[in-house]
Amino acid sequence: EAYVYEGMWLDFYLEHGFNVFLWNYRGYGRSYGSISPNSLFSDADELVKHLKNKRNIKKLLVHGTSLGGGVACHLSNNPHVDVIFADRTFSSLDSVVRDDFGKVLRFIYNLATFNSWKMH
Repeated sequence: EAYVYEGMWLDFYLEHGFNVFLWNYRGYGRSYGSISPNSLFSDADELVKHLKNKRNIKKLLVHGTSLGGGVACHLSNNPHVDVIFADRTFSSLDSVVRDDFGKVLRFIYNLATFNSWKMH
């Protein structure tokens, strides 16, 4: 199975001596479950806890792109995260659907998520 990543950033971090940890959201790649804002945030919190407590990571930089930027912003309240890089993200998933996809897809989005995907 092929993995897709932002090669530019991965290369940058590796060339500068960073250890890198990549993961898939629930329901993507080989992971199970259903994605939701609450699951994104709780998984990110658990990952930080794992890296700090089990892997003994001293300094933690979180880089999130697009939807991952919202997760990175959520982690800005976590005292174990030292640096946040929110790359090409958005402040509201609702506004992305409304502004970029129009009324029909917004209706489908609200119907599919039961209007529960509030990510501000």
